[in-house]
Amino acid sequence: MKQKIVVVIAVITVVRTIVASTAFIWQAQEQLNELRRQSEIADSVKIVDFSSPGWWNPVGVTVVADFNVTIMNSGTYNAEGLMVVVEGLDFQETSNNVTGVIESLPAGEKVTVQGTLYFGFNAFAEGSQSLIASLWVNGKVVDSCIIDLRQT
Repeated sequence: MKQKIVVVIAVITVVRTIVASTAFIWQAQEQLNELRRQSEIADSVKIVDFSSPGWWNPVGVTVVADFNVTIMNSGTYNAEGLMVVVEGLDFQETSNNVTGVIESLPAGEKVTVQGTLYFGFNAFAEGSQSLIASLWVNGKVVDSCIIDLRQT
């Protein structure tokens, strides 16, 4: 009788261990698959065009620069939570950065973010007169592009 109880307890212990191990392996595999997916997304979204018609001075000491940033997702997964940041490069004062959030970019599609930056004329005249666009995925920069501005 005691042997039967020991055998039953041993079988229950083995079954619990197998179930727990299977659940752990499944969870680890799911996390690994998600990391692979995120890595592929980071590798497949790129800035394919960054342009500006130039800068102009509408009034007083303000300089205005319009821009377009086109992002392409060449991967097989939809990309979510992308962020595009456009800012003046090496300006003496803090510029008004423009941040565009792309909630979702389907695989194989493009999206264009348009915006306008405003600068003080002195900082603009003494700076590099260039803009930089940075593409962020999951809090990391995955692509960037710099353009020089011309007066319109």
